[in-house]
Amino acid sequence: MQSEEGDSNMILFRRTARMKLKIAVAVLVSALVFVFVLYYINTGRNPMVEIKGRVGSLLAKYSNNEREDGSHEYLTRMAETHSTPNPLSAAKQSFKTDSVDGMDVSGDENRLSSSEGNDAMKGKPSDHELGHIQLFNSKPDPRRKNALVASDIVDYREGILPNARKTFYREVRPKNQDNEKFTVFFLHGMGLTSTVWINIGTFQILAELGYRALAVDLPGHGNSDNENIPYSRDDILGYMTNLFTALDLHQPVLVAPSKSGEYAMPLLMAYPNILRGLVAVAPSSTSQYYLKDYEKLLVPMLILFGEKDPTMLSTSSLDSLWHVPNRKVYMIRNATHACYVDHPPTFHKLLLEFLGRLDKGVLHP
Repeated sequence: MQSEEGDSNMILFRRTARMKLKIAVAVLVSALVFVFVLYYINTGRNPMVEIKGRVGSLLAKYSNNEREDGSHEYLTRMAETHSTPNPLSAAKQSFKTDSVDGMDVSGDENRLSSSEGNDAMKGKPSDHELGHIQLFNSKPDPRRKNALVASDIVDYREGILPNARKTFYREVRPKNQDNEKFTVFFLHGMGLTSTVWINIGTFQILAELGYRALAVDLPGHGNSDNENIPYSRDDILGYMTNLFTALDLHQPVLVAPSKSGEYAMPLLMAYPNILRGLVAVAPSSTSQYYLKDYEKLLVPMLILFGEKDPTMLSTSSLDSLWHVPNRKVYMIRNATHACYVDHPPTFHKLLLEFLGRLDKGVLHP
């Protein structure tokens, strides 16, 4: 009897142990899935690709595949492991001291006047609201688009680029092109399309000031083709160079918010001279390159981020972009990840100051 009872207890113990093990494994897998999903939402990067790339980078570091100077092909390497002071903390400290590297752009009422805080128009939807409507509707605000189409001083057009993966584009430029300034080329973040630059008034402002403004719906977004989407950095680089040819872009200023960093960063690293300047708004994919790559960049750069950005992109992008020598960093107070949508007047003021310096040939932004 005791032997049978002992066997029963042992069987029960084993069953309980197996059940606990299954529960523990299920909890661990669920936690990993949650972390991976959260990482993807915050950075726009596939965590498995990141892990594979970092492991490959470490292996290459001790193999013959890496040259003595430590360099890799731009489009096939991942970021090196490094330890630097938190640039976000450094940036906020520099804002307090009003240093040349950055300043609190929302703290000086004389400098920003009505650009800070609430930009709502009495009796009308605010630019902030029109921008965030984008998350549910990819159509531009009819009032703003009709004003562009009917304008006597600017030309507006839109269409599909068959030679660039059927990408949809919008373009606005002055009717009198004799004194036209350079081109500003806008990408967009996840959940948005090219219409955001109409809805917050950017197209109107730039065209009236003499700039040519272009924006596209990136592949898989808005009116662009949902198939044949580039994923690898080689494909993305090929897509971007085809896009530049199709749109007749010559040294534009590139505006790259959020997830569009996947398209901007390969282009910046492979062909930095193709850009007149870069406006980086908490872009993704910055950690995929070595810090020494950023230290060599001579492209003037305007770096923007929202004070209340809940994603990891503000911190992760600054960690890399802080090493660009020719850069200015601005924090837009009381703004979230899409800081240009939260406070369009502040964004436009900083953008126009940056463009103005470039237009005058001032090297530093």
